[in-house]
Amino acid sequence: MEQIRLTDLTPVAANPEAALYDLGDGIACLEFRSKSNSVSKLVGEFIAETLDRHMASFDGLVIGNQSKNFSVGADLAALRVRCEQGDIEGVHETSARAHRTYTRVKAYGKPIVAAPYRNTLGGGLELVLHCHRRVAHTQVWMGLVEAGVGLLPGGGGVKETALQALGQPKGDARSRALLTGFDKLVCKRKSKDAAEAFQMGYLQDGDLVVDRLEDLLGRAKAVCRAMPPRAAYTEPQVEWPGAEAYHALLAHTEALIAQGALSPYDRVIGDYIAQILTGGSISARPVTEGELMEAEAAFFGELARDGRTLERIVHLLEHGSLLAN
Repeated sequence: MEQIRLTDLTPVAANPEAALYDLGDGIACLEFRSKSNSVSKLVGEFIAETLDRHMASFDGLVIGNQSKNFSVGADLAALRVRCEQGDIEGVHETSARAHRTYTRVKAYGKPIVAAPYRNTLGGGLELVLHCHRRVAHTQVWMGLVEAGVGLLPGGGGVKETALQALGQPKGDARSRALLTGFDKLVCKRKSKDAAEAFQMGYLQDGDLVVDRLEDLLGRAKAVCRAMPPRAAYTEPQVEWPGAEAYHALLAHTEALIAQGALSPYDRVIGDYIAQILTGGSISARPVTEGELMEAEAAFFGELARDGRTLERIVHLLEHGSLLAN
């Protein structure tokens, strides 16, 4: 297996928080360089710039790096400032911008392969979920854990959870998938390894796992090279199940609060997540991927408006632990 060291290569393009490398054989690699590899505004802008301009010279793209973790998620320091300033429109735009960028990744005509390892959380995991294939290290700890800071996944994480669950056959299979998807979001669950990431739906059929971290980028490059150009993207056709499913998820939240597994503010976060997954107190009806993203961005902004979210963000940034308010 080819072993790739990004430190031996010179970027072909870069900004202060991301870089693009030529791995050879028509494959590029996009590396995060932000603090803790957070998906900052500059990282998002560089992803868009890469798809707009730089990929004209390449046949495929690997998204990966070789630092301590793949990504710890969103830029919480920037979110803290927006919340403190009451810039809810800016918070909403943060979510909408992530949706635009990740949707472009998902629909891109050339193959894009993510190479996650160790902590792959929040916005970093949302990017991974929108890639066409994943080549993960066996020790990968994946989770959409935004509820821990008083938010919901705002870059397509709830939307992708909904598409997976609502794509199941109606009846018990879909009900189980909705409950499982809801539970992993509201309880901030994180995989203990790649095998559990498959069980949680963060790794999917066709994804690969490697045992040696030094082989990760080489295997991801090989997978990317073997993939043909992508067919035009077709949006999934799914249906919101409506009121019965919605109230079942709310009942699950109440049971978790009674057990002490969740705190009172998690009830608010869970309600918003449940509405995105089911449509809320409505009759069943078709829902588009765009509608799911609009709901996600709207509720992301509403949570940022609540002072309890800022309390959670500040507590994590200043004390390094989660606040159960």
